[in-house]
Amino acid sequence: KMSVLKELPVVIGVGMVVRTLSRFLSLASVFLGDLEYAPYPSTDYLRGLVTNESSSKAVALPTIPYQDFTLSKHAKVKLHKDKLDRGKLMTMPFYEDLEEILFFSLGCLVAAVVCEIYALLAGRPALTFSLVLFWCMMSATWVVKVLGSRTLLYRGEEFGLALYSGTTLFMFTLAILLSSNTTFELDLPQLYQDVLTRVRNNADVLPFVWEPKIQTVQAIVALFVFPFAILLAFPAIRLGRSFCSAYAASQGRARTLLCVDVALSAAVGLAWVRPLARDLLVSTTLPSHQYRFLGNFFDNLRFYLLITAIIIRLVNFRPYMQAFLRLSQERLSRVMSDKQYHEKGRVSAALVQKAVGNIYVFTCGAAVQLLAPVLLTLAALVLLKSKGGISFNLLAFPAEVDPLEPGFLLLSPFFFRALCSFVCWWTWTAVTSIAVVSSCYRRIAYKSWY
Repeated sequence: KMSVLKELPVVIGVGMVVRTLSRFLSLASVFLGDLEYAPYPSTDYLRGLVTNESSSKAVALPTIPYQDFTLSKHAKVKLHKDKLDRGKLMTMPFYEDLEEILFFSLGCLVAAVVCEIYALLAGRPALTFSLVLFWCMMSATWVVKVLGSRTLLYRGEEFGLALYSGTTLFMFTLAILLSSNTTFELDLPQLYQDVLTRVRNNADVLPFVWEPKIQTVQAIVALFVFPFAILLAFPAIRLGRSFCSAYAASQGRARTLLCVDVALSAAVGLAWVRPLARDLLVSTTLPSHQYRFLGNFFDNLRFYLLITAIIIRLVNFRPYMQAFLRLSQERLSRVMSDKQYHEKGRVSAALVQKAVGNIYVFTCGAAVQLLAPVLLTLAALVLLKSKGGISFNLLAFPAEVDPLEPGFLLLSPFFFRALCSFVCWWTWTAVTSIAVVSSCYRRIAYKSWY
């Protein structure tokens, strides 16, 4: 086995390679480059519209600042179209946050590729590498950090909405965890028993151990995911609105890919429901060796299902972001037509600029919201593949050999397989559930999908 100290140069080397690549290639521009956006109308352009009005002068209103001027609600404001590039992206808020999470995710993928190449050359599974563990933990930690800093910016009703969504997901998760293992295949009871067995067999290393009931452990897990549910609330709402807007504006192959995204998200959510997934594909009436063969095939099949769902979500990322950037026209139309923004039939020019400019300024923030759940799932999936013994071969059996050093007696391949599977399933299902519920609520309350 390679020790952690021997792997340290490899960890540093991968970091240097990825950092060098990120300096020459803006990862944010790869995802957002050449997308069309509408910069906010200039002051001179809006003053020109005022000059062309029949009254020729702006009407002074008591609630409008002195330095501002107003437009007629019938003014035809046209938005200029431009394309995003690296220079424009670098001036936006949250650009560095977007670059950071993409950088660590790229490092996570590079580390996984290095381990797979080593395994291929060495002729044995790459289960001894702490390289993948380091980069996966860094990627997941940075995604959570960026989402946390973004969520803390919300105040009042917005933070209340995130708190309400998190509470709902907490109750949903607690109900699932406390349900019978014959319904949801999360392997947490088996994982708990595996950890207890390892602790009892190594009492000299871990002399004091508290052995709570499995229901207590499940409640603790549900409490642990509660803050993560709050962090995922607005990314899920953003996903739901972006999908509905992109679906309405697309056709042909692009619309088909959007439908495939929804279908795969539903399939991922149902893949861990035993009566609807494993029990339909694996029959208990088969002989024991055939049952094990088909059961293992199903475990690897779920791994490929998650990979496909992530790839399709990344393929649809640009249509989602383009749908978000098109919101500037919708915001402008709302300001010009909604009476709550009018005073004596006129609209503040600053309000028009703000309605359009807020979309452009928040481009990187919206990209972070759409990518963060995907990258978090990707980190857990890479860790599942490298440390959980999952194989690219659909017919291969999971590795049962403990790849870790004696100091990590609690961490077995089954530990990573159960934990990472739960993280992948819960993250993807939570985001999908909130996106669907928020879109349906918007349809009922505002008579619009987006």
